Amino acid sequence: MIFKANARRHPAAGIRIRVKQMLLIMRLTIFLILAACLQVAARGNAQTISLSEKNVSLQKVFRQIQQQMPYDFVYNFELLKQAGNVDVNVRNASLEQVLQLCLKGKPLTYLIFDNTIVIKSKERAAQQLNMEWVAAPPPAELVGGVVVDDKGAAVAGASVMVSFPPGGPTGITRPKIYTQTNEKGEFKLPYFSGVATITISYIGFNTVELKVSAQSQRLRVMLQPQETKLTELVITGYSTKKVSEITGSVQSLSGDDIRKGVSTANTLAMLKGKAAGLYIVEAGTSNGSVANRGQVIMRGQASLPDASNTNFGPLIVLDGVITTADNLQDIVDATDIESVTLLKDAASTAIYGSRAAQGVLLVTTRRGTPGKLSVNVNMNYGKVQNNRLINYMNTAQATTHIEKYMQALYNGTPSLQSRYGSFSNYFNTTRTFTEAERNTNYDWSNDGLFPDGKQSDVNLSLTSGNDKTRFYGSVNWLKQDGTLLDDRLDRKSIRLNIDQKVSNKLSVGISTNVIVDKYTASSGENQSYVLQPWVSPYKADGQMADSIPNYTYSATGPRILGWYSNPLYRHELNTAITSRQSYLGTGVIKYAITPWLSVQSTNTYQYIYNNVNTYRDPRTYRGKYNGPSTGPVYMNGELYLTDTKTNYMLTSNLLSFNKRFGDHQVSALVGQEYGKTKTESISVSGYNTPYPGERNLGAFLNYGSGTSAWIYVRSGLPIPPSSPATLERASFSMFSEINDNYKGKYFGSVSLRRDASSNFGKLNRYGTFYSVSGAWLLGKEQFMANARAITNLKLRASYGTSGREAGADFLNFTTFQESTAYGYDNTSTVGAAIQRLANNEITWETTYTTNVGFDIGFWDRINLTVDVYNRLSKGLLQTVTLPTYQGSLSQIRNVGELRNRGIDILLSTTNIQSRNFSWTTDFNISFNSNRLTKLYGDSLIDGFSRAYYRYVGEDINSLKAIKYAGVNPNNGRPLFERVMADKSIQLVDSIPLVKQDGLRGFRSMGSATPTFFGGMTNTFRYKGFTLSVLLNFVYGNKIFNNGVRNFISPNTWTYGQNGIQPNDAIRFWSGPGDTRANYPNYYDLAFSERGATNISSSLLIQDASYLRLRNVRLAYDLPSALVNRARMKSVNIYVSVDNLAVVNSRELYASDPEGAVIGTSASNIYGGAGIYSSMPRRFLAGINIGL
Repeated sequence: MIFKANARRHPAAGIRIRVKQMLLIMRLTIFLILAACLQVAARGNAQTISLSEKNVSLQKVFRQIQQQMPYDFVYNFELLKQAGNVDVNVRNASLEQVLQLCLKGKPLTYLIFDNTIVIKSKERAAQQLNMEWVAAPPPAELVGGVVVDDKGAAVAGASVMVSFPPGGPTGITRPKIYTQTNEKGEFKLPYFSGVATITISYIGFNTVELKVSAQSQRLRVMLQPQETKLTELVITGYSTKKVSEITGSVQSLSGDDIRKGVSTANTLAMLKGKAAGLYIVEAGTSNGSVANRGQVIMRGQASLPDASNTNFGPLIVLDGVITTADNLQDIVDATDIESVTLLKDAASTAIYGSRAAQGVLLVTTRRGTPGKLSVNVNMNYGKVQNNRLINYMNTAQATTHIEKYMQALYNGTPSLQSRYGSFSNYFNTTRTFTEAERNTNYDWSNDGLFPDGKQSDVNLSLTSGNDKTRFYGSVNWLKQDGTLLDDRLDRKSIRLNIDQKVSNKLSVGISTNVIVDKYTASSGENQSYVLQPWVSPYKADGQMADSIPNYTYSATGPRILGWYSNPLYRHELNTAITSRQSYLGTGVIKYAITPWLSVQSTNTYQYIYNNVNTYRDPRTYRGKYNGPSTGPVYMNGELYLTDTKTNYMLTSNLLSFNKRFGDHQVSALVGQEYGKTKTESISVSGYNTPYPGERNLGAFLNYGSGTSAWIYVRSGLPIPPSSPATLERASFSMFSEINDNYKGKYFGSVSLRRDASSNFGKLNRYGTFYSVSGAWLLGKEQFMANARAITNLKLRASYGTSGREAGADFLNFTTFQESTAYGYDNTSTVGAAIQRLANNEITWETTYTTNVGFDIGFWDRINLTVDVYNRLSKGLLQTVTLPTYQGSLSQIRNVGELRNRGIDILLSTTNIQSRNFSWTTDFNISFNSNRLTKLYGDSLIDGFSRAYYRYVGEDINSLKAIKYAGVNPNNGRPLFERVMADKSIQLVDSIPLVKQDGLRGFRSMGSATPTFFGGMTNTFRYKGFTLSVLLNFVYGNKIFNNGVRNFISPNTWTYGQNGIQPNDAIRFWSGPGDTRANYPNYYDLAFSERGATNISSSLLIQDASYLRLRNVRLAYDLPSALVNRARMKSVNIYVSVDNLAVVNSRELYASDPEGAVIGTSASNIYGGAGIYSSMPRRFLAGINIGL
């Protein structure tokens, strides 16, 4: 009998999730993805067998196989009885896997003919089968051979299938023959006539097909390993390893994955939501600008905030060359990236020594491939849309607010009542707008200062090669507008990579890259809050006005008139243009001394020219005048120039070893590097030009330096002359690494590096860094053979050190600064005072990192990577104020310590996989917490507010304030918690009462460091369509909301400023009994004094958690038949939308919830996006053509 097993198809269950809280979203998402993947993986394999039996007969096992698979068995009962009982425990295994397991160690083998399985003795398996269509007698030897792997070892249990062409010698189609190799890798086949195809397959190896005949009596077949995820190559430092050999914490992203996301000039921001452990913030002083670089931090902040420390991001390595760049977009265009690899732990970063304490980004650019010339053209065009969540008040809102406040001011000020006699008289006399102006409303924000823009990108790339020469070339032209007036980028880039194999031993390569950027920004009026909505930018005749009035309040009479430049009048004349040119060239020569020993020299030179040309045209009000609106200074045009030239060279020389010793595959390297950087800069300014439109110094009559020349002009003092500055630094390094791969299951690695830098004094010029790591590939162990569901399992552990070079130059020198002008004999003399004392003992900051992780895969459909780390950063640079007997001077010292602990999780799943449809998910989430473990004086003052201290044991980005307890519903006054001496809490209605107790009232209100962050990409493919959806999220981080502090003030209108529109995040107290209010009475004349929006109030510390729909992309591949008729290789059309939607805290009042820049002393630290521009929404349509 033949039993046929029909695979059941289960309908997919639709699950709808309604989530109110982001944390619940994250938890449910992880749970549902895992559950769905487990269900699909368990059900998705139709022709598989699942058995679990102990000490049962083979006959019973075969009966159960028949119930699950459409096969019959032919066997001799006595042979099965003699073979004995078996234990079987398999899940979703193939027929051949089950048969091999059942007959393992038995004197039996099997043959498969169509749907019949023949069980027979191994001794008779090699004998001739009695085939009725074979007339010729059997030869002396049967057809057979041996199967070995790529290392020459026998492959036992390989499946061997013989198939015949339709119709045999007798016209009968012959059935297929199946067998398997013995423990020596040998196989034998029965005699056959004619020609046949032998197919040999084994798990983990590529299948081999051979044409054979009866005369092919002895074959030797070598199987090559499959290119699975475990055999994919990943660049790790100065070497390349298989995924299975990696002992550290590494994540690799392909260039295609990166490009199929957000469309931005900021290449680093394209990793956001895709790279675990990489916290990327796109807010900053230029938020909304295409020039905005934002900030990136890997696995937590590893250094203290200080003026000498401006970069907290990872080291960037391009094609194996250490760069000086802080951001990817400054050295490579996204279209040229082949892959980006994140090195996170000491096992991966220690080889870079003194530069890798903050992690490493390895960027590999695209290279040529053998084959015919391939041409690719990618073009897209779209719209950039202002996406601000808040706006300034319109005329109706602003005038209503002013009238209400004036009413409160009049009612509460006896002198005003005495002076004017009635509110009507007071209001009509002193208000800052007229009745007629109530009818004018101009939206300065959306119609002027924050416009929509355009974006276009054109890329042409060529690749080709043969066995000797390979080349890749590309040209790219990107034009992108920001969402600020006159903000735009024009970028052109060229790359050429050539690899030449001169001989079997000698190869050379060259990589060249040119990037020319032109950033344009407005140099006109940038104080958007002084633009009152009842003031139009147009004159009565409809012409654009060059200046606009601004009205401030006077309690003693009519409004006071001042003037500002109209930012819309000929705004294209007043711009700041940053021209940046980068020329990078790298040459590589490699010589193979022996098959296992090679030497390589890599030499790089980079020239960067950066010019900032800030111009204000005398034909505009902004160019004619500078200074205060009520007393402007006549300048007749201004120009500010900054020129910076940087020359960087690096030579890197390696001796590499790779050889097998028995079961050990040993690789090692020894290297040396020398690098030198020279930077020359000069700043100069000019004013008073008779040649409008000329943006060069020759057109100006007066010169100097600085950006506030009007101050000197008004005072009559000479402008300080310009002075050039030159900085030089050099480094020298020796490093080594050794790796051992034992039996493909056990891996170890040790690295050592010693660096010397001219940035340090003679006493501490050298630093030594090291790492030790190991990995165990459990998935290859024999005891895991029956765990069929687990397709990969590896444990990893590492420990080591990496360093960080001093952030600023001359820290080991005493520096001076121009100071007070001393008067002598009626002559002004400029003096100098010590700015900072030298410290010849300064050395590297060092981070000690422990990392433990595992990688596990299920059914080749689910892959999970988890890393747990502990990073202790010691010797952190901190500015120390010396005792008064030493003159109260400052000095930089290595005194701080900081610890980061966290978990990185990566989950990749194939949820559904069928012929026409697939659904995959990539999810990552990172948890990090940091604590100060040592400080000079045990405390660190907050660099921004200078109102409180951070202590040992606290988060370095903890935000402290006096706790705002809400609004008194009876009188609308704010409530603050005052901590009494006995630790009890007393509610008071003003911050000054709490400040009487000193620092006692300041309590931790959270941190700018997020509790966790990450992203999720879902990709759906149906035939030629591909839909990808990228989400990114941040949870638990707080911002210090400067927008609320600066603009939620009821009397800003008195200074000629417009207020911002309240929304549901700001609910002012409206009257007695109002329990919904979260802000106090806005018309309380003591609003500012009570301090609800004071810098010390916790009301300003707001939750910036968010979930953002970062990108949605829909693409379609045209059918190949249609494309081929057009003589093309491929055509892909796509549409993409960035920053489509965001969910954030109800209490957050900001133009965007994008998190705070941390770890700096800038004025916008912890501020987030504020009230200005936001993450722009981009709509793009494009086409990618392969020729």
